[in-house]
Amino acid sequence: MNIFNKEPRKIRCIRNDKEVLGGGLFADRLTVGKLYTFEYADIGGFSTMVVLKEFPGMHFNSVLFEEVECPDFEPKEGD
Repeated sequence: MNIFNKEPRKIRCIRNDKEVLGGGLFADRLTVGKLYTFEYADIGGFSTMVVLKEFPGMHFNSVLFEEVECPDFEPKEGD
């Protein structure tokens, strides 16, 4: 995901495992494939943490997400 884009937007979860160094603490609360609302990012020297509207106060590693080209489209199960 583009960590330098500071605009609130939809991003998609692409993984939710706790194997992510420095960002796996809450990863299992995410659903792979689901869209979340990006609020802001804390860019660090080693990793970047993302804050989501859906989980106030929780920080997630940016590698758990990807940009969404069509934010109004959310795939259904089986797609």
